[in-house]
Amino acid sequence: MSIKLGRWFRSSAFSVIGLTITVSANLLIFWYIFFETSFDTGNANFHRIYRISMDISANGEASGYAATGALVGAELVKKYPVFTDYASFRIINGKTDIKHNDRLYSTDGIYAVNKEVFNVFSCKAIEGSLNDALANPGSVVLTQTLAEKVFGKNPCLNKVIELKDQPYVVSAVIKDIPLNADLRFNALVYDTNRVSGLENIIQSYFDTDYYTYVMGREGSRSQGMNAILDNYSKDFNELLKKTGTDFTVKFKTTPLSGLHFAQPLLMDTPKGNKNNLYSLLLLAVFLLLIGITNFVNFSIVKSYKTATSVGLKRLFGVRKEQIIWEFIRRSSLVVLVAVVISVIVVAILFRTVSALNGILFFPTIGQVLGFIAALTLLLIIIGSLGGIIPVQHMSGYSIAKLLKNKLVMISHNSLSHRVVLFLQLAISAGLIIFTMELYRQLKFFNNFNLGFEKENVLVADLGRVKNNTSLAAFKKNLLNQSGVEKVSFCQSIPGEHPGKEIFYVSKEGKKAELVYSYLKVDEDYFSLLGISNEGGRNFNEAYDDNALIVTKTFLNNFPLKTLQEIKIATDTTKEIVGVVKDFHQTSFHNPMEPLVFRKLNVSKEGAAKVLIKTSPGSLEKIRHEWQKMGFNAPFNYYFLSDFINSQYEKENRLLSIFVTCSLVAISLSFFGLFTILSIIIKNRKRELAIRIVLGGTLTTNFFLLFRPFAVLLPVVFLIVCPLVFYFIQQWRNNYAYSASTSVFPYLTTLTLIIILVSINVSYLLYRSLKVNITTLIRTE
Repeated sequence: MSIKLGRWFRSSAFSVIGLTITVSANLLIFWYIFFETSFDTGNANFHRIYRISMDISANGEASGYAATGALVGAELVKKYPVFTDYASFRIINGKTDIKHNDRLYSTDGIYAVNKEVFNVFSCKAIEGSLNDALANPGSVVLTQTLAEKVFGKNPCLNKVIELKDQPYVVSAVIKDIPLNADLRFNALVYDTNRVSGLENIIQSYFDTDYYTYVMGREGSRSQGMNAILDNYSKDFNELLKKTGTDFTVKFKTTPLSGLHFAQPLLMDTPKGNKNNLYSLLLLAVFLLLIGITNFVNFSIVKSYKTATSVGLKRLFGVRKEQIIWEFIRRSSLVVLVAVVISVIVVAILFRTVSALNGILFFPTIGQVLGFIAALTLLLIIIGSLGGIIPVQHMSGYSIAKLLKNKLVMISHNSLSHRVVLFLQLAISAGLIIFTMELYRQLKFFNNFNLGFEKENVLVADLGRVKNNTSLAAFKKNLLNQSGVEKVSFCQSIPGEHPGKEIFYVSKEGKKAELVYSYLKVDEDYFSLLGISNEGGRNFNEAYDDNALIVTKTFLNNFPLKTLQEIKIATDTTKEIVGVVKDFHQTSFHNPMEPLVFRKLNVSKEGAAKVLIKTSPGSLEKIRHEWQKMGFNAPFNYYFLSDFINSQYEKENRLLSIFVTCSLVAISLSFFGLFTILSIIIKNRKRELAIRIVLGGTLTTNFFLLFRPFAVLLPVVFLIVCPLVFYFIQQWRNNYAYSASTSVFPYLTTLTLIIILVSINVSYLLYRSLKVNITTLIRTE
């Protein structure tokens, strides 16, 4: 029995290995797809929650914002009964210092919210009650990870922490927000920064710092919500006219269930890409097709060895159905072993793959049951195909041929042979081209000129500074250190969402109101980042409070010749004194936008961040100067290049998945191709030997065997190339900028496939004819 079992394992090893690789890769792909499609489903009312966004139009130009003003949510609930509750999250950019018992902890993901937030979003309390957790100013709710960071394992309810020099009482601790949530946070505080009244309408509604969510009644639909928002927009624009403004606003809703894949807007949260999921799903189907094809081919090869046994059974009257069931049982056993090994492999690799991809996601019970059902169905289908096809193939032979074991398992001219070869070549070519194009796009991101220098720029969050005048001394001390080239203070860095403000501009003799992104920086900001001057001057080292600098794109809105003709008014009239080169303040997911820069008065206003242009060896010197100044904030630093590159984590993750799966698919494909060629050459050994005896050479035999590929390859590329090109263009449409189209991946793929097929044919041809030709002709 053990001998038979060992023989079975040896004969089935290739089948088990091939299927294990196929099923494992499919499980990991579907795990990732489940993660991407499960965003926000943890909220009990996710099907009733909608995020409010707005399009602001001014002078014929419209911009879409993911954020709104402070009062929009409250107004909608008050005016329209279809909305039962709302939640607004005031955005606080950058890291915030938390102080407890004279110790400082730095964290991001802190939002100021209204007290009804937990009526809309489902969170599970670990300490305290969420019913009144944010009922009072000075309340803060922490996530479990942040609470343990500050308080350890000790209870923290009703303990006091300081945020930006203000005391807050911990009113509740909640479980961490899952990774598959569109908006994630580490702490929530009660928002006191709310104003009302007609005189404050601009600040109340257009201080675009709030993510606003509303919850509709049961049975509410997105179409109905947008109809209500149209009426609200109409009434709102009538109200705007009373303030003398010229722009208009259109409010929109996006269901929370579809928010992760919504079109990215300005100031938006990171978004998913459905085209990526479609590509991965297609990849999974291709992998499955390759795996099934290879398994069936292996089953045919194995059945070749049992032809005599099948002939005897037919001779003694065993019915065809009985033979089929016997083959299906054997085939299903192989599939079952492969599936079990695959589940074990995926379970072992689960955390490793999760860590590499930046995702830790545990499927729900329903998804696990779905996996089990899918695997069971897969077992039945593959097991049946592996049993039925070989028997059907052998049923075309007489009992005499079966007993003599003289079978031609695959004819080189058969339709099935050509279909199998076509699938192997098409799948391999498509995957190679797509992976190369994906790599080209990411290389384009990494090499594209962002308009500023990101290398060797250290960024540190200043936190609370006791005396803003000490920043000047800190800057001077840093510049005296060798290896430190330049130092600049600012409120935000490239890659972060800038602030928004309404500017009143005289345009062609008329007053125009435009919304622009603005940043506060000091006079060294542009030179440190290598942003060149395009006209006018830089900020003076002195206050220069009424001076503005704009990017070149800003001037596209003004057909003017000199900077002095443009006057901007906010609280006081500002003058544009300089123009700088355009650069990308946000990632390639968004188009380049006009920017306005204000002079940062460091000694009066302080600063949020310090930028240091330095060499890697100067880090300890900078740390020493930081500690010598006695800043309250710990020396938490990062490099601007790392921060910029982190914006493309999803794309890099997708590339790693595609490269891995493509290598698996290509290996399986050519492994299957090797099997098909082995069978073809085995069946034609005698013919090839006779050709050599009659004066042929290995070269002529090579071209004889390569001829089917020479016919198939043009057909494959005529079909595959347009399909791959279409999918690539759809994927590129998600970016404001993308790599140019090139024939290089297509030509490279064609060359690579020709080389790999040639190696396969040459090796198998040489191995089959290296024996004595006369002996081969006599025995074959």
